Amino acid sequence: MMKKLKNNRGYTFVEMMACVVILLLVALVSGTGMNLALDNYNQQVFESDSQMLEATLNMHLGDILRHTTSVTEADGAVTGITNSSYQIYNGAITVEDGVFYIVKNAEDPAVHMVNEATYLNNLYVDNFTLTYDAATGVFSGTYTIKSNTVQNASKECTFSYRRIYWNN
Repeated sequence: MMKKLKNNRGYTFVEMMACVVILLLVALVSGTGMNLALDNYNQQVFESDSQMLEATLNMHLGDILRHTTSVTEADGAVTGITNSSYQIYNGAITVEDGVFYIVKNAEDPAVHMVNEATYLNNLYVDNFTLTYDAATGVFSGTYTIKSNTVQNASKECTFSYRRIYWNN
């Protein structure tokens, strides 16, 4: 019986190294696949969240801009608007650190147009522009939604709203 056990030598070093190399290749391929799947998931989440944020912001912009009673302009840019609920000044609806701010009057501090909980997935707004065509009573503008967590993710958004009382 002792002789039988002595003849079992086990695996050689080359066989063990081949097994380790195969396991490393399998881990590398599955890790790369998981990273690609995670990047794809994050991109899809960004697209979904940015669509929700765009809809929310456009709803708020429409509520404010459609009911504007007066517009102040300087050098072709809107510097202030007034409606029954808001007096917006100093750059109209401004974006600081990716957050829309509105001011009801000069004495009140700026308040968030959309609360931070709306900004999903570390989204922020950049490059906000607002123009007004006095001849047609139309506000138009653009902004970009970007993400702090998803690389190279951005969504260009445009809006256009006609004032209800523009020719009065």
